[in-house]
Amino acid sequence: MATVTENIEAAKAALLAKKEKAATTTAPTAQFPHYYEATLFSSENGSTRNLYGKIEENGFHTTIIETVGYSKIYEIERTVFGSIELSGLAQYFDERYNSSEQDYVDAKFRCIEFLNA
Repeated sequence: MATVTENIEAAKAALLAKKEKAATTTAPTAQFPHYYEATLFSSENGSTRNLYGKIEENGFHTTIIETVGYSKIYEIERTVFGSIELSGLAQYFDERYNSSEQDYVDAKFRCIEFLNA
């Protein structure tokens, strides 16, 4: 029967192996920049959030969030990531989120128009 110390050491080793595997996993095969679009609905206030994103090979990730409800709100975020998997961006390589550069540029244009109004 394993002791408590042995169980703790085994759990640490398993966690370390999992972290190492996640860190060395290669990014999904895709062309960069990768454009994605996702829509989120809020039953709380009846708004819709449209996310338009661009993931670049050089480690930059830009998101334009267009919220439409009682009013229109725009948010822009640009971040740097080290690993697509560890940053949570891998989900956007799923086919259902694929978008085009034109959709991204259109959202960017709407945002600029909103700011210049």
